[in-house]
Amino acid sequence: MASAVEETFTNGILLLLGRDNAKRTFKARDATLLQQELNEIAAAEGAVAVDCQGKWGMLHRLLGDGSLDPQGGELPLNHCVLGGRPMDAGESMTVRLVRPDTVTHIATALAELGAAEVQSRFEAAAAAADEPNDEAAQQQLSALLGQVTELYDTAARERAAVVFCVHQKA
Repeated sequence: MASAVEETFTNGILLLLGRDNAKRTFKARDATLLQQELNEIAAAEGAVAVDCQGKWGMLHRLLGDGSLDPQGGELPLNHCVLGGRPMDAGESMTVRLVRPDTVTHIATALAELGAAEVQSRFEAAAAAADEPNDEAAQQQLSALLGQVTELYDTAARERAAVVFCVHQKA
């Protein structure tokens, strides 16, 4: 049976961290405690989050250089998912924290992405990942990108951090 942490983070999630939640996250010095803190924050009423529906890798590829390399591509878009500060949440979980000052730059860059550029990036990302490049896949990723753009816009206005978390099965 999957733990609450596994269930919450299996598909990948981007989570807005206000000042108090960011402090809680930074105080969690051990992997288990960090997982618990993030799970509580994600489950809290009013949490601002985007479930990546398992498409976080494609989203990072689209916003980066087509690879899963956290440094691949150009700033600030390549920091949207796998960029930012790595946090130790154990071997089975990837956690990346994007500071509020960087969130602002990402929000601006996401807002400036045009449909033609997204289309071009999608085609390159799908080819690099050997993923389907059909209209349904494009629409799904485009909808996810819209949600992520909205989350980063909200985080920028609130001067909040954003954390990406994904639990990967062994």
